[in-house]
Amino acid sequence: MLHSSDPREAFLNEIHTYQPLPDGPASHLYELLSVREYNRKDALLAPGQVNHRLYFVHTGLVRGYHLQPNEQGVDEKSTSQFASDSHFVISPPSFLKQLPSQEGFEALEDTVLVSLSYQDLQALFEAHPTARSLTRMITE
Repeated sequence: MLHSSDPREAFLNEIHTYQPLPDGPASHLYELLSVREYNRKDALLAPGQVNHRLYFVHTGLVRGYHLQPNEQGVDEKSTSQFASDSHFVISPPSFLKQLPSQEGFEALEDTVLVSLSYQDLQALFEAHPTARSLTRMITE
Protein backbone atom coordinates (compact mmCIF):
# COMPACT_ATOMS: atom_id res chain seq x y z
CA MET A 1 0.00 0.00 0.00
CA LEU A 2 1.27 3.47 -0.81
CA HIS A 3 1.89 5.80 2.10
CA SER A 4 2.19 9.48 2.48
CA SER A 5 5.75 10.25 3.55
CA ASP A 6 4.19 12.17 6.45
CA PRO A 7 2.66 9.65 8.90
CA ARG A 8 0.24 12.26 10.28
CA GLU A 9 -0.96 13.00 6.74
CA ALA A 10 -1.47 9.26 6.19
CA PHE A 11 -3.66 9.19 9.33
CA LEU A 12 -5.78 12.04 7.98
CA ASN A 13 -6.00 10.39 4.56
CA GLU A 14 -7.34 7.22 6.18
CA ILE A 15 -9.90 9.22 8.19
CA HIS A 16 -10.91 10.93 4.95
CA THR A 17 -11.84 7.55 3.43
CA TYR A 18 -14.51 7.17 6.13
CA GLN A 19 -15.70 10.76 6.34
CA PRO A 20 -14.04 13.94 5.11
CA LEU A 21 -13.26 16.40 7.89
CA PRO A 22 -13.58 20.12 7.20
CA ASP A 23 -10.26 22.00 7.04
CA GLY A 24 -10.55 23.47 10.57
CA PRO A 25 -11.00 20.16 12.43
CA ALA A 26 -8.54 18.39 10.11
CA SER A 27 -5.81 20.99 10.76
CA HIS A 28 -6.46 20.86 14.50
CA LEU A 29 -6.35 17.05 14.47
CA TYR A 30 -3.07 17.09 12.49
CA GLU A 31 -1.48 19.24 15.20
CA LEU A 32 -2.64 16.87 17.97
CA LEU A 33 -1.16 13.74 16.40
CA SER A 34 2.12 12.23 17.63
CA VAL A 35 4.48 9.98 15.68
CA ARG A 36 6.69 7.41 17.35
CA GLU A 37 8.83 4.50 16.21
CA TYR A 38 8.56 1.21 18.10
CA ASN A 39 11.00 -1.68 17.96
CA ARG A 40 10.05 -5.31 17.60
CA LYS A 41 8.45 -6.61 20.84
CA ASP A 42 7.86 -3.10 22.29
CA ALA A 43 4.64 -2.93 24.31
CA LEU A 44 2.03 -0.31 23.45
CA LEU A 45 -0.48 -1.39 26.08
CA ALA A 46 -0.44 -4.15 28.69
CA PRO A 47 -3.60 -5.88 29.90
CA GLY A 48 -4.84 -4.06 32.99
CA GLN A 49 -3.62 -0.65 31.79
CA VAL A 50 -5.95 2.05 30.52
CA ASN A 51 -5.83 2.59 26.76
CA HIS A 52 -5.04 6.34 26.76
CA ARG A 53 -4.04 6.53 23.08
CA LEU A 54 -5.64 5.65 19.77
CA TYR A 55 -2.98 4.26 17.41
CA PHE A 56 -2.69 4.18 13.63
CA VAL A 57 -0.11 1.89 12.01
CA HIS A 58 1.77 3.90 9.41
CA THR A 59 4.22 1.06 8.74
CA GLY A 60 4.80 -2.17 10.58
CA LEU A 61 2.73 -4.75 12.42
CA VAL A 62 0.98 -4.74 15.80
CA ARG A 63 -0.57 -7.69 17.60
CA GLY A 64 -3.47 -7.48 20.00
CA TYR A 65 -3.67 -10.21 22.63
CA HIS A 66 -5.43 -11.39 25.78
CA LEU A 67 -3.78 -13.28 28.61
CA GLN A 68 -5.11 -16.82 29.02
CA PRO A 69 -3.92 -19.26 31.69
CA ASN A 70 -2.39 -22.45 30.33
CA GLU A 71 -2.73 -25.92 31.92
CA GLN A 72 -0.13 -24.97 34.54
CA GLY A 73 -2.01 -21.76 35.38
CA VAL A 74 0.64 -19.53 33.78
CA ASP A 75 -0.72 -16.69 31.66
CA GLU A 76 0.06 -16.96 27.94
CA LYS A 77 -0.67 -14.47 25.19
CA SER A 78 -3.62 -15.41 23.00
CA THR A 79 -3.78 -13.35 19.81
CA SER A 80 -6.98 -11.34 19.30
CA GLN A 81 -6.03 -9.23 16.27
CA PHE A 82 -3.30 -8.06 13.93
CA ALA A 83 -3.02 -4.52 12.61
CA SER A 84 -0.75 -3.68 9.70
CA ASP A 85 -0.18 -0.60 7.55
CA SER A 86 -3.09 1.88 7.55
CA HIS A 87 -5.05 0.15 10.33
CA PHE A 88 -6.14 1.53 13.66
CA VAL A 89 -5.26 -0.06 16.99
CA ILE A 90 -7.60 0.55 19.90
CA SER A 91 -9.25 -1.29 22.77
CA PRO A 92 -12.65 0.40 22.44
CA PRO A 93 -14.06 -0.37 25.92
CA SER A 94 -10.88 0.84 27.58
CA PHE A 95 -10.30 3.89 25.38
CA LEU A 96 -13.89 5.14 25.30
CA LYS A 97 -14.57 4.64 29.03
CA GLN A 98 -10.97 5.10 30.24
CA LEU A 99 -11.08 1.80 32.13
CA PRO A 100 -8.42 -0.93 32.41
CA SER A 101 -8.08 -2.95 29.22
CA GLN A 102 -8.52 -6.69 28.96
CA GLU A 103 -6.32 -6.53 25.87
CA GLY A 104 -2.66 -5.77 25.29
CA PHE A 105 -0.82 -4.55 22.18
CA GLU A 106 2.77 -5.11 21.05
CA ALA A 107 4.83 -4.37 17.97
CA LEU A 108 5.75 -7.54 16.09
CA GLU A 109 8.30 -5.73 13.94
CA ASP A 110 9.80 -2.27 13.76
CA THR A 111 6.72 -0.09 13.50
CA VAL A 112 5.88 3.59 13.00
CA LEU A 113 2.70 4.61 14.81
CA VAL A 114 0.67 7.78 14.77
CA SER A 115 -1.29 8.32 17.96
CA LEU A 116 -3.86 10.59 19.50
CA SER A 117 -4.47 10.81 23.23
CA TYR A 118 -7.92 10.52 24.73
CA GLN A 119 -7.53 14.01 26.26
CA ASP A 120 -6.55 15.54 22.92
CA LEU A 121 -9.47 13.82 21.21
CA GLN A 122 -11.83 15.33 23.79
CA ALA A 123 -10.28 18.77 23.19
CA LEU A 124 -10.84 18.30 19.44
CA PHE A 125 -14.52 17.47 20.10
CA GLU A 126 -14.89 20.53 22.31
CA ALA A 127 -13.41 22.82 19.68
CA HIS A 128 -15.05 21.10 16.69
CA PRO A 129 -18.30 19.26 17.57
CA THR A 130 -18.61 18.11 13.94
CA ALA A 131 -15.64 15.79 14.55
CA ARG A 132 -17.53 13.76 17.20
CA SER A 133 -18.26 10.93 14.79
CA LEU A 134 -14.50 10.26 14.46
CA THR A 135 -14.21 7.65 17.22
CA ARG A 136 -17.38 5.88 16.12
CA MET A 137 -15.97 5.56 12.61
CA ILE A 138 -12.64 4.22 13.87
CA THR A 139 -14.07 1.76 16.38
CA GLU A 140 -16.58 0.39 13.88
